[in-house]
Amino acid sequence: MSGTSPELDAIITDRYRIERQWLADGTIAFTVWGSTDAATLRQLTGPGQAKPIGTLGHVANLVSLSKDLARATIMWREYRGDAWMYRVVKP
Repeated sequence: MSGTSPELDAIITDRYRIERQWLADGTIAFTVWGSTDAATLRQLTGPGQAKPIGTLGHVANLVSLSKDLARATIMWREYRGDAWMYRVVKP
């Protein structure tokens, strides 16, 4: 993908948006967005070897993973009339 960061790329098809991120161990984590706010995370460990990481249990607009998969953050937006609200939540 010309002109994009080697760390994180996005692929947009007619059905899905797919974001990929290189991890510390040389594998690739994929975030597959089936709709504008629902995503599934998978890890590609080798040719034809995709391991499920999990499905987001909350509406989200953005997912960020640490390179060792020990931490993740999700971002979502809530519209309240004429104001947007952002929250930082620690599980």
